[in-house]
Amino acid sequence: MRHSYALIGLTPSERTLLESLFALGQDQGEELVPALEPREAHLIVVNGDDHALVERLRQDNPLALIVLAGRSPGAPATELPVLRRPLDMQGVVEVLSRLGAQRARAAARRAAAW
Repeated sequence: MRHSYALIGLTPSERTLLESLFALGQDQGEELVPALEPREAHLIVVNGDDHALVERLRQDNPLALIVLAGRSPGAPATELPVLRRPLDMQGVVEVLSRLGAQRARAAARRAAAW
């Protein structure tokens, strides 16, 4: 299955780690490709320290699965999954693997919206 993603506000090393993991997922039948625009992405990984950006992305693409990279102390509570910084492969895999059920629900909502 083909899914698109957007990485927003991340450091170069965070982007490299995530892109490497997404490339590995292609060996397991999942094709993850960069989205041309965040509003077209199925998955968005965004800098969790920028609350205004996170809210704007949620409004612009309410069907996307949004994952926060880090979250500043005192940040408002959220139901969004969080990748703890510094990102490490095991932590990223754990968080993203839990998205399977959420991704299935989002795909069903997308299909119903079309």
